[in-house]
Amino acid sequence: LEWFPNPGEIFAVSVFYKDLAQPIEKYAITQDASILTYVNRNEAKLYGIEFEARKSLGFIDPLLASFSFGMNLSLIDSEVELTAIELNNKPTNTETTRPLYDQSPYIFNADLNYSNPHLGTSASLTFTLAGPRIFFVNPSGEDVYEHPPTTLDFTLSQRLTRNLRMRFSAKNLLDLPYEVTYGDEAGKNVYTSYKRGMTFGVSLAYDF
Repeated sequence: LEWFPNPGEIFAVSVFYKDLAQPIEKYAITQDASILTYVNRNEAKLYGIEFEARKSLGFIDPLLASFSFGMNLSLIDSEVELTAIELNNKPTNTETTRPLYDQSPYIFNADLNYSNPHLGTSASLTFTLAGPRIFFVNPSGEDVYEHPPTTLDFTLSQRLTRNLRMRFSAKNLLDLPYEVTYGDEAGKNVYTSYKRGMTFGVSLAYDF
């Protein structure tokens, strides 16, 4: 379902279902998980719901007409059947299915944008949040999960002349730890953890 109240604005909701044949997953082939490979599972199922919205802030005050806010939220459930070997190596109360490799149960994006064609200025502040997802499948123990850090990015584009434009970017401003753990619980049984650091960039583009 989609609704476009004004140009550049949208409110939408959608549901989806996927039946995947032989999805590819990263898989540990040694007991200590020192050697990884990629394998095809027999099948996987994935379904969920997605919400999307984008709205100009001019409805608050005409002075804010150059600003817009957008968001996207996906709630996803995925299932892969465990093999007999995997079930045998898991605790006795383990369920017979687990999430699909590299699939977060939720993904949220939000952005605040500014656009002024008269001044040649545009800017965007982007926020991203995603749930834990399997980093690689561990058939001899707990699967290893990655916890994507929440990110905040900023970009600014300014037209300097008719043909020349400058762009500034600042990425990963929160600089939260990137963490990988045995099991899906953050902060416990850590496999690896580090910070990626912030990245800043300036570029010039000339249009002929």
